[in-house]
Parts: sequence; structure tokens; C-alpha cells
Amino acid sequence: MDTTHGHKTWAQAIYARHGHYTWTQHMDTTHGHKTWEQHMDTTHGHKPFTQDMGTTLGHNTWTQHMDTTLLHNTWTHNMGTTHGHNTWTQHMDTTHGYKPFTQDMGTTLGHNTWTQHMDTRHGHKSFTQDMGTTLGHTTWTQHMDTRHRQQTWAQHLDTTHGHNTWAQAI
Repeated sequence: MDTTHGHKTWAQAIYARHGHYTWTQHMDTTHGHKTWEQHMDTTHGHKPFTQDMGTTLGHNTWTQHMDTTLLHNTWTHNMGTTHGHNTWTQHMDTTHGYKPFTQDMGTTLGHNTWTQHMDTRHGHKSFTQDMGTTLGHTTWTQHMDTRHRQQTWAQHLDTTHGHNTWAQAI
């Protein structure tokens, strides 16, 4: 623990008979966020796990991937905090080779919406993001379709000291 910079790091490793379990944790109270990394490896597969939690902005981001002998993982997560909300829906089936992904997160100082869909069977990917902060806001819209080989890109950034507008189409 280092109280001068106000953060705490944690590392732990446990090895069991059927596999091993690794644990990493970092907490920074100065900026009020918590990052979490976890990895579990068993005889039936492995489970990487990542978590990032910000208590100041009142949001929680969570990423998880599980690969078992059946090669699929269905996961739905819905979490509402005091200052915002976070909805997460994810489905991965490597047997059929597609991954729909939907995320919606709102915070006190801004908001961030994320929509993504990937289907490797048809080869297309849709991406939409909107993020707002206290010093300004930035909007991000992107769409990629490998079937037609087209990509649209739009971005706008506005801060307290100025603004920057960006628009691009390929």
C-alpha cells in the first residue's frame, strides 16, 4: 500500500490440484476507480475475467470470456448504480461462429452508449458509440460492412477551451 499516491496493488496466486487460479487487483482511491483482473484455468477450460469499476462517476464496466469444452458462453448482466446505469448483453457461440454484443452505460458526468454486432458467418460489424464528459462531449458513430467494403465515421469534440469537429467518410 502506497498512501502517498493513494493506491493499493494486490497480487495473489493459488495453484490447486486441477488447475491454477491467478488474481490481480489494483485500487486507486485518488481517482476513485478500481481495476480487477482474474484468470482461472481448470481441467475443463479457462476463464479470463476483467473488471473496471469507477465509484466516482458511478459506473461499472465488466468484461468476461469463458471458453469451456462446449465452446460457448451465454452471459447477461444488468447493473444499476446510484449515479447511472449499465446494461450488458452478450452471447458468444464459437460453434456457430457469431457474437452479438450490446452495451448501454450512463454516468453522472456524462453518458456512453455502445452497440456492436459481429457475425462472422455473414462478415459484417456494426459499431455505435456516444460519450459525454464534464469538459465537453464527443460523439462517435462507425459502421463497417465487410460485405460491401464500406465504412462511415463521424466524430465531434467540444471542450471548455474550444471545440473540434471531425467528419470523415470512406
